[in-house]
Amino acid sequence: MSKREAIIQLHCAGRTNSDIIKLLKVAKSTVYHVVNRFKELGTSEDRPRSGRPHTARTKKVFKAVRERVRRNPKRSARQMAKDINVSVTSMRTILKNDLQLSPYKMRKRQYLTPAQKHKKLERAKLLLGELKAGTAERDIVFSDEKLFTIEATVNNQNDSLRKIFSRHL
Repeated sequence: MSKREAIIQLHCAGRTNSDIIKLLKVAKSTVYHVVNRFKELGTSEDRPRSGRPHTARTKKVFKAVRERVRRNPKRSARQMAKDINVSVTSMRTILKNDLQLSPYKMRKRQYLTPAQKHKKLERAKLLLGELKAGTAERDIVFSDEKLFTIEATVNNQNDSLRKIFSRHL
């Protein structure tokens, strides 16, 4: 039961606003607004909204977009907007806010075989032993600036929409 429903139930049971505030430990303004809305409308629902209603962000569109992303997460938001016939802005809002998807860029990294990993570990242990013993032949400079071209190039902007699909889609 929501706080709004509890406030209305206690009000209908004859409790005063101050009793409701103490019982539910809610703000005074909340109780007064809910009770006044109930007296005015006779229901706990919101008042009718003003302004232009949503036309593109409907449940039908959400379902279509979710299914398209599930089938092909590499499809761009712009292309999906064109296919479904909604604006690009609406599509991005649907993807980000409604479906809670976020852009994901593939990162490049070097692929190491088990043999390479083992060789790197052995060399690192050897170097560490030399450094501890003070027998290293020369000064060593470590740099993180190295280009690896073992794998083919990857367009990391293709996988644009990712999330853990097993839970959300």
